[in-house]
Amino acid sequence: MTIPFQGAPFTAYKGSLSDDGPVNAAQALTFTNVYGSPVRFRDITDGLTSTLMVSEVRQGQGLDARGFSWWGGASGFITLYGPNARDPDVMTGAWCNTGNVLNAPCQTASAALPSPFNRRQGARSRHTGGVQAALCDGSVRFFSDSISIQLWQAAGTTQGGEVMGEF
Repeated sequence: MTIPFQGAPFTAYKGSLSDDGPVNAAQALTFTNVYGSPVRFRDITDGLTSTLMVSEVRQGQGLDARGFSWWGGASGFITLYGPNARDPDVMTGAWCNTGNVLNAPCQTASAALPSPFNRRQGARSRHTGGVQAALCDGSVRFFSDSISIQLWQAAGTTQGGEVMGEF
C-alpha cells in the first residue's frame, strides 16, 4: 500500500536526523527508504503503533518554504529534536521568514553553523504544549513537548529495534 501525502499542515516523516537523508550506514538502517521506493507497512518492523507517519509542522507563507519542502518526493519533518523545540528549522535552497514570530525559530542554511544537518524541519504547532501526529497504524495522538527525546527519536524509526514504553 502506498500512501500519497498532500497538503499541509501535516507532512510526512523523513528521518531522525536531517531531511537530506541518512548521514551514515547505521542511521540508514532506521529509515531505509527515505529516498527511493516507498516504505511499505510490512517493512516497518518496529510496529505500526510505534512509528510516526505524519505530524504538524509550522507552515510558512509567501516565500517562507517551511511546510512545503519537496525533497525526496514529499514534505517532511525530522525527530532530531523534540516537538516545538527551541532549535531552529534550517532551510537549504529556500528561504524562511525569520521576522515572523509565529513561525520562529528558523534560519537559512547560510546563517547556520556548519553541520551535516543543514536542512531540517521539526514537528511544530501553535498548540500549547505539543503537536498532533499520526502513527502508521492510523491513530492520532498529541505528543507533549516534554516527551523524552530518546522516545521521540525511536518513534521516528521504522527498523531501529528500540524497546519503547508508553508514550
